[in-house]
Amino acid sequence: FLYKYGRGVPQNQQIAMQWYRKAIMKFQEAAAGGDAFAMNNIGHMYDFGDGVPQDHQEAMKWYQKAASLGDTMAMFHIGYSYEKGRGVKQSYQQAVQWYQKAAMQGHPDAQAALGFLYLVGEGIPLDRVRAYAWLNLAAAQGYSVAADIRNSTEGEMTPAQVAEGQRLASSWKKGDTLQTTGRSVPGNTENAGMLIKHATGTAFVVSRDAHALTNQHVILGCKE
Repeated sequence: FLYKYGRGVPQNQQIAMQWYRKAIMKFQEAAAGGDAFAMNNIGHMYDFGDGVPQDHQEAMKWYQKAASLGDTMAMFHIGYSYEKGRGVKQSYQQAVQWYQKAAMQGHPDAQAALGFLYLVGEGIPLDRVRAYAWLNLAAAQGYSVAADIRNSTEGEMTPAQVAEGQRLASSWKKGDTLQTTGRSVPGNTENAGMLIKHATGTAFVVSRDAHALTNQHVILGCKE
């Protein structure tokens, strides 16, 4: 990785390839012994063509093996693959399911991705309160992009919505799906009265391993 991108060393693709090939041999040995972390890393190498021919379908096979053993990074990668249609048929609904599996276990990238899908209503009903809460949880783990989106989202929410989002985040425990109290928070969902177009822009989340989780034109609070 360092030689591929020139991080701290002169960029050299040939040396990078040599190290990637050594790495995948070690990962394959570990994966044969049931190491989920190694399985996920093999999937990532196929996903990006690092030391092996790029093959999104092969990557998905390895991600699924790792996820079946509880690897949350692999769950996140499966969610991303479904969101973008990499190696599988594109499905926001499947992306939400896999992001939620990882987010429930505390994976910050998945929490941010799930929060954003709640915010734009892709694959799941628009819900600003849950979006805020998931973004808040990711931000609490040092994910600065999630913090930025949470802060900008807060400006589009009522004090009641923000308070409920903060309550959900502060009371969250591993395994929780962020259920609300059951009381309605005015203006929270896309069906809560007349929506007003008030801001436009290109919105996206970039994970810490360089995935562009979402990149689409967004009109906040509007489904025109």
